[in-house]
Amino acid sequence: MKTKVRLIIEIVLFMCLLHVANAEQINKDGKQLVAEPEVQEQFEQTTSILLRHWKKQASEEDVMKSIEKLKSTQSNIAEIIPQLILYRVTIIKDEKKYHATMIIGSFLIKSVSDTNIIEAVAMYLETDNPTVYDETREILDGIRGNSKIAEGYYQPFEAYLTARKYDPPKALIEYMYSGLPDEALKSLILSLVNDNDKAKTNLIESAEIIRSDSKAKKHRLSKPLPPINTNVTNALSNFSKRPEWWIQLYVAEKIKKNPELSTPELMKQLKKSDNTAVLDVVHEIEKNNKYENKSKIPVQESE
Repeated sequence: MKTKVRLIIEIVLFMCLLHVANAEQINKDGKQLVAEPEVQEQFEQTTSILLRHWKKQASEEDVMKSIEKLKSTQSNIAEIIPQLILYRVTIIKDEKKYHATMIIGSFLIKSVSDTNIIEAVAMYLETDNPTVYDETREILDGIRGNSKIAEGYYQPFEAYLTARKYDPPKALIEYMYSGLPDEALKSLILSLVNDNDKAKTNLIESAEIIRSDSKAKKHRLSKPLPPINTNVTNALSNFSKRPEWWIQLYVAEKIKKNPELSTPELMKQLKKSDNTAVLDVVHEIEKNNKYENKSKIPVQESE
C-alpha cells in the first residue's frame, strides 16, 4: 500500500515539474508570457460555464457574469489578452474549449481599444513558439480586418510603431508585409520616418505610385498585363537605396511576390544590405529564379 502511495506521489510531482517546465518554455520563447494563476483559473471557469450554457445547463446571465469576473482579474483589460493567448495554447487540442475561447475573447477585445491590444500582444510575434505566434497573429488579424477600407488597415499600428521608431520591431514589420505590403509601407513611412526628414513627402508619394499601380492591376481583368510601369521601377530603385532596412525589405518582398519587377540593378543594390532579413528574401528570390529558369529549359527527346 505504501509503495502505491509513494508511486502516486512521485507521478503527481513529475506532472507538476512537467507543467512548470512547459510554462518556462512558453516564458522563454514567448517574451515573458507567464501564466497568471488567477486569470487562467477564471478562463477555465468561464469556458466551463459557456460550455454548460450550450448544453442549456447554465444561463446567458451566468456566462456574462463570469466574463465580467474575468475582466476584473486585471485593472487593465488589455493585460488579459496575453493570458487569453496562453490559455488558448494550453487547450488548443480541445476543439469545444477552443471555440468557447473565441467567443470569450471577442467580448474581451471589444472592451479594449485596438491600440492597447497591439501594445499588449505585438511583442509576442517575436516568439519561437509557433502556437503562441499563430494565436498572436490571429488577434492582430482581427484588428487589421476591422477597417472598412484597405487604406486604413494598418493605421491602428502606427502609434506602436512611432514609439519604437529608433528600434523598429522586425517581427511586426514582417507580419505587416505578409498581409498588404503596399498599405503597410505607407503606415511605416508615416510612423518611422521623422517629420523633419525632407524625403518623407517623396517617400509617401512613391509609395502611393506603387500602391495605385498594384490596385489597378488587381482590378484589371484582361491578360496579359500591361508593360511594367517605369514610375514603379524608379520608385523601387529609390527605395532600395534608402538606409532603412525595413524599406529595403519592402522592395525585396515586392520583388519576391512580383518577379517581373526585378532588375539586375535592383538585385545588386539589395545585396548591399547589411540586414539579414533583407538578404534572406534576396536569397529566396535568386533561388526561385534558378528554379524557374531550370524549368524553362527544353527537354531534348531521345532519338
